[in-house]
Amino acid sequence: MRTKFLRRGMLAVCLSLCLFGTLTSGLVQAQAIPGKHKPQHTFKVKVFIITMFADEATRWQSHENFTLVFNVPGADNPVQCNVQRLCLTITGVDKSNAAASMSAILADPRFDFQNTYFITAGTASTPPTSTFPGQEEGTLGFTAWANWIVDWDQGFHQLPGQISDPFGYIPPKTTFRDSTSVYPLNPSLVSLAYHLTANLALEDSPEAIAERQKYTDTDQPGKKPFVAQCDTDSGDNLWKGLFFSQLAQHIMDLLTVNQGHNCTYNQEDAATATSLKRFGHLDHYLDLRGASAFYNPPPGETIEQFINRGFRTNNIALDNLYLVGSTVAHYLMSLPTSE
Repeated sequence: MRTKFLRRGMLAVCLSLCLFGTLTSGLVQAQAIPGKHKPQHTFKVKVFIITMFADEATRWQSHENFTLVFNVPGADNPVQCNVQRLCLTITGVDKSNAAASMSAILADPRFDFQNTYFITAGTASTPPTSTFPGQEEGTLGFTAWANWIVDWDQGFHQLPGQISDPFGYIPPKTTFRDSTSVYPLNPSLVSLAYHLTANLALEDSPEAIAERQKYTDTDQPGKKPFVAQCDTDSGDNLWKGLFFSQLAQHIMDLLTVNQGHNCTYNQEDAATATSLKRFGHLDHYLDLRGASAFYNPPPGETIEQFINRGFRTNNIALDNLYLVGSTVAHYLMSLPTSE
């Protein structure tokens, strides 16, 4: 009788341990690609690359040998990592996806982000003429490290003439400390990233050259892609046209107290910055955008024609984003960190 009781007890203990192991395995292990490495402990991430859609991730996936895959509840896509502790995710497009995905990843206990550098590497649009006095305009295929991220959507947006502001815009009544509408990034880190990449030879294409030639009323004909240090507006709205191009700089002026120079527009980075700030990582964040389209149509083309034509120089923008972003990522990965 006692033997039978002991056997039943041992069986119960075994079943309990097996069940406990099943329930906790997701907290300490990644789902590994078959035949690849499978981490058993908290994963210390050195550099985390943030992309928004699949094409932005492809160059990284082709070159960086991501052999680990972490499925994160609440994130739009898995986190992919390599054994050098470089990781990447695809957040999904728009601010809601970016905020949800990044917050879910940052809260996942399998990752250690204590010493991690975060880099957004994504496409954007750019004005064909500079909207900031004394600053060089961007061009198709150029890349820009942002000092400032501002949220285009917040504040009051009225038709011009309805209020005293010439663009019909009143900024939100928040301070820098409490605001989710404006983020100054770490100037030393941004300066380092820029100086590491300023002299890189970027890719160009016949299609981009031909598109620039259409902008006969600007300095675009003859321009080549380059690396810049200038700032980005972030909003869910898509737009084209001179008025909105000027509004982007106007919002930048008001929210940065005339310190920012708008040169790109994106749909995610204010949300990404918000998540990183909430988790205490904003000081280690770099925002890199590469221009795949202009804000405004060329002379003789209506905005509707421009939108329907849908010109995008994604190939050179994506190539240059990887070249510039990976140069900084690999440098940051080489820095010593406390284990």
